[in-house]
Amino acid sequence: DIFQISATQIGSVMRASRCTVHHYERQSSTMRAKIPCQAEYLHPNFPSSSFLNTELPITGFMAQVLAADEVYLMRVKDLSYSEDEGDRMIGKVLEQYGVQSIMCVRTSYQGSPNGVVMLHQCHGNRTKWIHEDMRVLRDIASQLGIALEQNHLLEAERQRYQLQLQNMKLEKAREEAERENKAKTEFLLMMSHEVRTPCNGIIAMNTLLQKSELTKEQLEICRIIEDSGNLLVDIINTFLDFSKLETGKLSLDRMNFKLSEAVDTCLKMFIIKAQNEKNIAVQINIDSETLALTLVGDEFRLQQILINLVSNAIKF
Repeated sequence: DIFQISATQIGSVMRASRCTVHHYERQSSTMRAKIPCQAEYLHPNFPSSSFLNTELPITGFMAQVLAADEVYLMRVKDLSYSEDEGDRMIGKVLEQYGVQSIMCVRTSYQGSPNGVVMLHQCHGNRTKWIHEDMRVLRDIASQLGIALEQNHLLEAERQRYQLQLQNMKLEKAREEAERENKAKTEFLLMMSHEVRTPCNGIIAMNTLLQKSELTKEQLEICRIIEDSGNLLVDIINTFLDFSKLETGKLSLDRMNFKLSEAVDTCLKMFIIKAQNEKNIAVQINIDSETLALTLVGDEFRLQQILINLVSNAIKF
């Protein structure tokens, strides 16, 4: 991690009690600018609680640090008694960690800040750093700013690559789903053809049966079989239009039909079943004027709805 390597190297070279490296997150329309601590170095002889993820306000002293590529020295006591509320907040935070003095410099790329390096001195008010130390820290910060920007670009490239991989996976999943849907449609079409053949055979045999000598009750049963068979063939034909349904191109027929015949055809197939299995009666309660209407629409779709409603009513 570039932040941790930088904190360790700078802290060791500068003989600081603690060295922290902060990432400057630029202000956007939805997020205020901030400089959370991303990495820290602690002197081996100076055990302390972690400063990681501590967020410092960008006011007063820190705003001054971010404004120019200069090294700034400050006693924590001076921050704690500053007139600036943000500086007082920073001073209180640093006092909690036993810091007595700090040396700060920003990191930047092409004149724009992208981070802050802060050296903590926790034994004595070491504010008189030698000029060479300040020059070294400024040079290190200059190189670190370039490295941080390159790291940012690499991270953005890595995220872009991850996004490309994710999009490729989604595209592969979409293609797989399309293949599965195509296979499902082909299966339904095949089964529809396979089922329609014996169904037509049943309807044909039932037609021949009606021409034989039957009682009135037997003839009525044959007619129910015929109506049910024809309805089943219509349902099978719907499966043949399944591809149209998936593409949103399934259309409704517009033809004249009598409501009484459409309702009667649907309900007759349930009368015997309801009586034998549930011991209940199926009755049509529609006034004669409505029942006698001639409608324009898709009779088959209406019958499908009625069949589902009556079937569920009998079942439950």
